[in-house]
Amino acid sequence: MSDPQSTVLDLLYERWRNQVLYAGVKLDLFEVIDDSPKAAESLARERSLDPAMTYRLLRALASSR
Repeated sequence: MSDPQSTVLDLLYERWRNQVLYAGVKLDLFEVIDDSPKAAESLARERSLDPAMTYRLLRALASSR
């Protein structure tokens, strides 16, 4: 059995991960990501998004387990 602190942190981070994933789906980022590498600016341009925020979202998506 895990300790209570780990359980609470897992619950908090799971919500964050779900919100990050939802944002990626809602913005159709997964539709423009393919096997070839692309810069965040390029993806932002394709979806008419802010490049800095797109970069942050991509980083969050990459860091969520």
